[in-house]
Amino acid sequence: MNTGARVKLSWYEAAIGSYVGMLRQLASLKRGLQQCAGHEGASWNVHLEGASGEMAVAKYLGVYWGGGINTFKDDDLPGLQIRLRTRHDHDLILRRQDSEKAIWVLITGTSPDFWIRGWIYGHEAKKQEWLQKYGKDRSEGYVVRVEYLHPIETLPGYQKSQKEASCDSPEPTDA
Repeated sequence: MNTGARVKLSWYEAAIGSYVGMLRQLASLKRGLQQCAGHEGASWNVHLEGASGEMAVAKYLGVYWGGGINTFKDDDLPGLQIRLRTRHDHDLILRRQDSEKAIWVLITGTSPDFWIRGWIYGHEAKKQEWLQKYGKDRSEGYVVRVEYLHPIETLPGYQKSQKEASCDSPEPTDA
């Protein structure tokens, strides 16, 4: 089973990720934007954890992370879209409007501890049998179980960072 790669942000990396998330939330509030796909809950958390998750993937891959604000459809990292789920037992969800050309990376956890679970092309993820209603009053999404993701080590065009933690760590759990 593909358990992924563990990434732990340092305190200052977590602070930068949180700061970018805060700026994203404030920009959304200023523009009067609502969460997409029917998400309800703490938007602050979505932005803080999402930005920190992007930073964690960049750290693992050894690439620069720009921490963009109001860049919704742009790549989170060069050629990549990052999706964060705070629980390790949650799967990757793509919506109908999500790019079929993009590479989608699933990362789970909360700052500063993350697991990069794997990746998949959008066109691979959009299988009719994976389309389902997900969550109360939310639009249908393609739910891609972790075992169907490609291992992060096989991500096209990237080499893992020499500093990343061993992938032999115990599988993440939500207690």
